[in-house]
Parts: sequence; C-alpha cells; structure tokens
Amino acid sequence: MATELYSFEEARSRLLTGVRPMTAERLPLIAAAGRVLATDLIALEPLPRFDHSAMDGYAVSSAELPGEPPWTLPVVGESTAGEDAPALAPGTSCRIFTGAPLPGRADAVVMHSPWPPCWTGQSSW
Repeated sequence: MATELYSFEEARSRLLTGVRPMTAERLPLIAAAGRVLATDLIALEPLPRFDHSAMDGYAVSSAELPGEPPWTLPVVGESTAGEDAPALAPGTSCRIFTGAPLPGRADAVVMHSPWPPCWTGQSSW
C-alpha cells in the first residue's frame, strides 16, 4: 500500500482547514488548570531574588583561574537550595546544586560530570 506524501505547504493547508482562533477569556486561577495562556505572563520581579545555579556542579570565580586549562581546585563547602551560600575563598571551588544561591565572588558554574565516579575532594576540568 503506497502512502501519498504531501509538500509542507499542502500538509499545512490540510491541517489548518477549518481551524479558527479561539477567543480569550478571563478566569480565576483555580479554574485555569489545563488551559493555555492567551498572552505572555511577565513576572514583576525576578524569582528567586538572587543569582542561583541552573545545574549541579562547582561554583568558581573565573577571573581567578590561573593560566590555561586544565584546572584543579580544592572543593571547600557546598551550596544547597534553601540555605545561604558559603563564602568562596580565593583559589577554591564550591560544590553547588540546582537552585542553590551562588557564593559571593562566584561568576560561573562548572557542570558536574558523573565521570569519573570517584570523589577526590577536588574539582578538575
């Protein structure tokens, strides 16, 4: 049985036949479950209100990395979501978890790699 192939334009035209825009309606939040926003929702202020990590890894001060890679820094402390970030001493890194606040002076997060699977007390990349 052969299947007929349509060009993009023909397939789009067939899909959009009979489709019409929906009108927007205002609902209380409790009644909006399963709905789609008709317009963008823009936050009035950044949330959270602090710089935070988007991934698990090691917070570092990139300006303090000496020379060319690879770099190896001692890991001193850790930053977890819901807690204050520890201080980042010069020449060190700090273990950081997703959503956790960046320690002062840190301006980068080196993503954690599960390889090698051993803990040495240092971060290397």
